[in-house]
Amino acid sequence: MSEIKKGDSPFKASISLSSPVFGYAMGQFAADWLEGKSIPQAMDILPIALTDDNIAQYEADLADPAAAYGDRCAATHTSRCTATSATIRVTNT
Repeated sequence: MSEIKKGDSPFKASISLSSPVFGYAMGQFAADWLEGKSIPQAMDILPIALTDDNIAQYEADLADPAAAYGDRCAATHTSRCTATSATIRVTNT
């Protein structure tokens, strides 16, 4: 990531799954399940391209995955939820 932030580096992008954000989501679903709530049967974690334009927000999301996941994602158990640095798609059947 430091090479991307330099600007004059040959490295212009990288790919990330934002593991802390989807790890937080999985923890939230596990807590819901333990409380007897309905949870998604599947989660797709879609990668994103990290560039100079979004790397600062990505680093902020890594530092606070709960904020990146946010209330809007927690309430979206049946569709696609896009946090700042991750796209989490959940499926119920």
